[in-house]
Amino acid sequence: MHTVNNMPDMGESAARFDSLYQLFSRKYSLETLDLTIADNQITIFHLPDTDQLLDELLALGPEHEAVKDERLPYWADIWPSSIALSQVITEMPELISQKQILDLGCGVGITGLVAKQIGGEVTITDYQEDALRLSELNWLMNTK
Repeated sequence: MHTVNNMPDMGESAARFDSLYQLFSRKYSLETLDLTIADNQITIFHLPDTDQLLDELLALGPEHEAVKDERLPYWADIWPSSIALSQVITEMPELISQKQILDLGCGVGITGLVAKQIGGEVTITDYQEDALRLSELNWLMNTK
Protein backbone atom coordinates (compact mmCIF):
# COMPACT_ATOMS: atom_id res chain seq x y z
CA MET A 1 0.00 0.00 0.00
CA HIS A 2 1.29 3.44 -0.90
CA THR A 3 0.78 6.41 1.39
CA VAL A 4 1.10 10.15 1.00
CA ASN A 5 1.37 11.82 4.39
CA ASN A 6 2.12 15.43 3.71
CA MET A 7 0.71 17.13 0.69
CA PRO A 8 2.82 20.01 -0.68
CA ASP A 9 2.34 23.45 0.82
CA MET A 10 1.32 26.38 -1.34
CA GLY A 11 4.92 27.43 -1.95
CA GLU A 12 5.61 24.30 -3.97
CA SER A 13 2.09 23.39 -5.05
CA ALA A 14 2.01 25.20 -8.43
CA ALA A 15 5.06 23.35 -9.71
CA ARG A 16 3.79 20.05 -8.33
CA PHE A 17 0.36 20.64 -9.90
CA ASP A 18 1.94 21.29 -13.31
CA SER A 19 4.12 18.20 -13.01
CA LEU A 20 1.23 15.91 -12.04
CA TYR A 21 -1.08 17.37 -14.66
CA GLN A 22 1.49 16.80 -17.40
CA LEU A 23 2.12 13.25 -16.19
CA PHE A 24 -1.56 12.35 -16.25
CA SER A 25 -2.26 14.16 -19.51
CA ARG A 26 0.40 12.08 -21.24
CA LYS A 27 -0.85 8.86 -19.71
CA TYR A 28 -4.65 9.29 -19.69
CA SER A 29 -7.50 11.33 -21.05
CA LEU A 30 -8.55 13.63 -18.20
CA GLU A 31 -11.81 15.46 -17.66
CA THR A 32 -12.93 17.73 -14.87
CA LEU A 33 -16.07 17.20 -12.85
CA ASP A 34 -17.67 19.77 -10.56
CA LEU A 35 -19.21 18.31 -7.42
CA THR A 36 -21.28 19.92 -4.70
CA ILE A 37 -21.25 18.04 -1.43
CA ALA A 38 -23.29 19.93 1.15
CA ASP A 39 -21.73 23.41 1.06
CA ASN A 40 -18.44 22.14 -0.32
CA GLN A 41 -17.68 22.83 -3.96
CA ILE A 42 -14.91 20.73 -5.46
CA THR A 43 -13.61 20.22 -8.96
CA ILE A 44 -11.84 16.97 -9.61
CA PHE A 45 -9.93 15.48 -12.47
CA HIS A 46 -11.06 12.00 -13.40
CA LEU A 47 -10.66 9.46 -16.18
CA PRO A 48 -13.86 9.34 -18.24
CA ASP A 49 -13.18 5.86 -19.68
CA THR A 50 -12.19 3.48 -16.92
CA ASP A 51 -13.03 0.52 -19.14
CA GLN A 52 -10.01 1.48 -21.23
CA LEU A 53 -7.81 0.90 -18.18
CA LEU A 54 -9.27 -2.55 -17.69
CA ASP A 55 -8.76 -3.38 -21.37
CA GLU A 56 -5.13 -2.23 -21.13
CA LEU A 57 -4.59 -4.38 -18.06
CA LEU A 58 -6.09 -7.48 -19.64
CA ALA A 59 -4.08 -6.91 -22.83
CA LEU A 60 -0.94 -7.55 -20.78
CA GLY A 61 -1.88 -11.24 -20.75
CA PRO A 62 -2.79 -13.67 -17.97
CA GLU A 63 0.82 -14.21 -16.85
CA HIS A 64 1.64 -10.53 -16.31
CA GLU A 65 2.26 -9.63 -12.65
CA ALA A 66 -0.40 -6.87 -12.67
CA VAL A 67 -3.02 -9.29 -14.00
CA LYS A 68 -2.08 -12.07 -11.57
CA ASP A 69 -2.18 -9.59 -8.70
CA GLU A 70 -5.62 -8.38 -9.87
CA ARG A 71 -4.61 -4.73 -9.98
CA LEU A 72 -7.98 -3.75 -11.33
CA PRO A 73 -8.38 -0.01 -11.89
CA TYR A 74 -11.06 0.49 -9.23
CA TRP A 75 -9.24 3.65 -8.18
CA ALA A 76 -10.24 5.44 -11.37
CA ASP A 77 -13.99 5.22 -10.82
CA ILE A 78 -15.95 7.87 -8.97
CA TRP A 79 -17.63 5.72 -6.36
CA PRO A 80 -21.10 6.73 -5.18
CA SER A 81 -20.05 5.55 -1.72
CA SER A 82 -17.29 8.20 -1.58
CA ILE A 83 -19.81 10.91 -2.36
CA ALA A 84 -22.25 9.51 0.21
CA LEU A 85 -19.54 9.27 2.89
CA SER A 86 -18.45 12.82 2.06
CA GLN A 87 -22.05 13.98 2.52
CA VAL A 88 -22.26 12.29 5.93
CA ILE A 89 -19.03 13.81 7.21
CA THR A 90 -20.12 17.30 6.13
CA GLU A 91 -23.33 16.81 8.11
CA MET A 92 -21.36 15.71 11.19
CA PRO A 93 -18.10 17.69 11.05
CA GLU A 94 -17.34 16.86 14.68
CA LEU A 95 -16.40 13.38 13.46
CA ILE A 96 -13.58 14.84 11.34
CA SER A 97 -12.63 18.34 12.40
CA GLN A 98 -9.24 18.58 14.11
CA LYS A 99 -8.76 14.79 13.98
CA GLN A 100 -6.30 12.49 12.26
CA ILE A 101 -8.08 10.93 9.26
CA LEU A 102 -6.87 7.92 7.28
CA ASP A 103 -8.46 7.57 3.84
CA LEU A 104 -7.95 3.90 2.89
CA GLY A 105 -8.24 3.25 -0.84
CA CYS A 106 -8.51 6.94 -1.68
CA GLY A 107 -9.33 6.48 -5.38
CA VAL A 108 -9.62 9.93 -6.96
CA GLY A 109 -9.53 11.52 -3.50
CA ILE A 110 -13.05 12.87 -2.98
CA THR A 111 -13.60 11.76 0.62
CA GLY A 112 -10.14 12.80 1.82
CA LEU A 113 -10.49 16.15 0.11
CA VAL A 114 -13.84 16.89 1.77
CA ALA A 115 -12.44 15.72 5.12
CA LYS A 116 -9.57 18.19 4.70
CA GLN A 117 -11.97 21.00 3.80
CA ILE A 118 -13.86 20.53 7.06
CA GLY A 119 -10.73 20.52 9.17
CA GLY A 120 -9.38 16.98 9.29
CA GLU A 121 -5.68 16.18 9.16
CA VAL A 122 -5.82 13.70 6.28
CA THR A 123 -3.50 10.91 5.19
CA ILE A 124 -4.44 9.20 1.95
CA THR A 125 -3.52 5.65 1.01
CA ASP A 126 -4.05 3.40 -1.97
CA TYR A 127 -2.50 0.28 -3.45
CA GLN A 128 -2.20 1.94 -6.85
CA GLU A 129 0.40 4.68 -7.28
CA ASP A 130 -1.74 6.42 -9.93
CA ALA A 131 -4.58 6.76 -7.43
CA LEU A 132 -2.29 8.61 -5.05
CA ARG A 133 -0.99 10.90 -7.76
CA LEU A 134 -4.49 11.68 -9.09
CA SER A 135 -5.70 12.33 -5.54
CA GLU A 136 -2.76 14.64 -5.03
CA LEU A 137 -3.60 16.48 -8.25
CA ASN A 138 -7.21 16.87 -7.08
CA TRP A 139 -5.98 17.98 -3.66
CA LEU A 140 -3.85 20.69 -5.25
CA MET A 141 -6.74 21.75 -7.47
CA ASN A 142 -9.01 22.34 -4.47
CA THR A 143 -6.94 23.40 -1.48
CA LYS A 144 -5.49 26.77 -0.81
